[in-house]
Amino acid sequence: VPSDPFRVAKMRLVVMSQGDALEVLRSFSDLPPRDQETLAEELSLTGCCDQSFSQNQQKQRGPAILLYYGPALMQKAGSADPYNTMRIIAEIFRTARQLWPLSEDQQLADQTTILRIDALKELSAQEI
Repeated sequence: VPSDPFRVAKMRLVVMSQGDALEVLRSFSDLPPRDQETLAEELSLTGCCDQSFSQNQQKQRGPAILLYYGPALMQKAGSADPYNTMRIIAEIFRTARQLWPLSEDQQLADQTTILRIDALKELSAQEI
């Protein structure tokens, strides 16, 4: 299991897409740094206070955000346009953080907020 947050994000995005892994990885590398950082931070949160992808135990933060139907979005829109689909997912995370800000409160680090994006799952990146 990768320990670097950027590698964790890449791994999770490839698994979500269930498609052309090389294109997803290439597209991730082309994203603006802000989007890469957002995806790395959000996709490396576990929602479990004492669980981490890193052996270097950092202070856990939360709540984690679970994009319900995120894999469906990556499979549908991401198969045609992974670059813009990942930009959309990064923006969804940033917008969600306005409602559920990250906190170092250990109780929140042990929580997951489920954000349903089923209204987007059948749309292309262009349509979104």
